[in-house]
Amino acid sequence: MMLKTENKELLLNNNYLKICYNIIKQEKRPLRAKEIVEIALKSGMMPYHLYGKTQQKTIHARISEHIKKHQENSLFFRVSPGYFYITNLN
Repeated sequence: MMLKTENKELLLNNNYLKICYNIIKQEKRPLRAKEIVEIALKSGMMPYHLYGKTQQKTIHARISEHIKKHQENSLFFRVSPGYFYITNLN
């Protein structure tokens, strides 16, 4: 999947958590890591430097680490096993 030039430039400095946050905010529903990856790839939000074989595992791990590290101040929370949502939709 090719990214548009302007999208590629906008996303070059983004990381997994920013992409996850934006996708969950856009979808307005809890998502699994695999769904986040699928949406990110289809919408062109996943920059080339983040492509890989196990993106969903990386996303799951990064969100889980963020929740564990920041606890009640985390941008994310686990709705049920494997499903993540954001703490603030604004």
